[in-house]
Amino acid sequence: MCRNNKNLAPILIGLNSAVFLIFIYNYQLISSAPFDYDAVKNYQTIQELARGNFHNFFHHASPVLYVFFLPFYLIYPNFWFLLSINALLGVFASLLWVRLLLKDAIKKPYNAITYLLLGTAFFAVSYSRTLSIETLGLFFSALLWGQIQSFLDQRKTFWASAWLIGVVASLLLLTNYKAIVPLTFMALLITFNRKGYAISFSWEFFKKILISFCGIIALFMLVGIIAGLPWYKYPATIVGIVANAQETTAHPFNGRFYFQYLAEFENIALMLLSIWQMRNILRFPSNYTILWRLIAWTALLTYLVMLLLPKAPRGLIFVFPLLYLLGIKQLQFFLLEKWKKPSFYLIAAIVLIFWQIKIIWEKVYPYSQTSYPQIASILKKEQAEVVFSTLGMGIYPFLDKNIKLEILREASDTTKFNKYKGKKFLLYDSYGEISLHHSLISLKKLKYDYYFEEKSLCNPFLSLELVEYNRTHFRKAFEISENLQKQKWQLALKKLP
Repeated sequence: MCRNNKNLAPILIGLNSAVFLIFIYNYQLISSAPFDYDAVKNYQTIQELARGNFHNFFHHASPVLYVFFLPFYLIYPNFWFLLSINALLGVFASLLWVRLLLKDAIKKPYNAITYLLLGTAFFAVSYSRTLSIETLGLFFSALLWGQIQSFLDQRKTFWASAWLIGVVASLLLLTNYKAIVPLTFMALLITFNRKGYAISFSWEFFKKILISFCGIIALFMLVGIIAGLPWYKYPATIVGIVANAQETTAHPFNGRFYFQYLAEFENIALMLLSIWQMRNILRFPSNYTILWRLIAWTALLTYLVMLLLPKAPRGLIFVFPLLYLLGIKQLQFFLLEKWKKPSFYLIAAIVLIFWQIKIIWEKVYPYSQTSYPQIASILKKEQAEVVFSTLGMGIYPFLDKNIKLEILREASDTTKFNKYKGKKFLLYDSYGEISLHHSLISLKKLKYDYYFEEKSLCNPFLSLELVEYNRTHFRKAFEISENLQKQKWQLALKKLP
């Protein structure tokens, strides 16, 4: 009986850790506004698929995202239900990272604490609270690293590993096109660093990976063809994204952006420890397993490439978990292996967890409050037929299904007003200011019937994510948020004649 209790205790601790993360990820979520334009666009695409419209199936080159969430939408067509599913996925993704990359995860009390240490990271919490490609991408990325670990440890047969690696890698790429960067480095590192591998490589191994990888991509392209899309729609979307990225790279190189972000939002102590651990791995590779060498090199090379591309925190989405794992490994080396002080590790981990929760409390939750429901209620009461919004789409999930939302991207788009004869309203949404669509600011000078505060638009993290498009820099993004917070209102509504 005593032995059973000892075996049960770590499981209960692990479950309690998961429940705690579920609470952290879902706190105030159901009353929050959509994080950004992409979150609403993804929701609209899922709605279109539910109606049999596949026109945007390859939007943002992320068909797996829509296919994943479509069944949940069919069960309960609600934006916040999908957000809750995404939050649960984030909790599970964090577990996969810890369980697959740290030995005996959640089998010992301090491994459950390690789970919390990774799961309460700012990137893990913030991306789990928006309907975007990042959390699902983290999930597939964790699965991929797990398959690589299984292959290296020979826990799966040689050919089974090849097929599974190819399938998971393709699903990852079809979720987040930016995965092409770490996937390329992982493939090159495995191919040209064969020394020390437990299993010899052959063309047959890579051929099976390529067949399964290309097969899944071909399957999604076939679905598009059956739905009436051109066969080249997916590759054309990728080319379009790359071309747009080249245009937005016109601003001066800023090598400090990610350093500033990591210091401001992530756990700087673990980031410094990760650099220390990475340095040790690169200097003394023979002291580490192949898996950790792959992790260190992939994190470093991906980071360097992202420095050359348009900046946004999500650019490091596949680097964040690797940095945290490297940092945690260095911390464990000091306190569990070198000094053999599990109690010290528990204390240090708990302190770091509280530090991360403090970051979340200050940089996530305050921006969960929204006034969009009030505006939607007014529009419904006024029996509005259409509402014109200045770029922002945050109102969309709150709108009555009979009210149409039209987006104004420039001030000249106000010519759309004349196309509608029924009751129509103009919603000045400061999202246009954050995106630096300057012509829309002229509409701010109009006299409005209602004015509202909107905390979600004052979020510095939102401004940072838009740096990729508005070609500004880290401090400028913070200034935009600070200036917006000083204003008495961020949303305004008026009835149009």
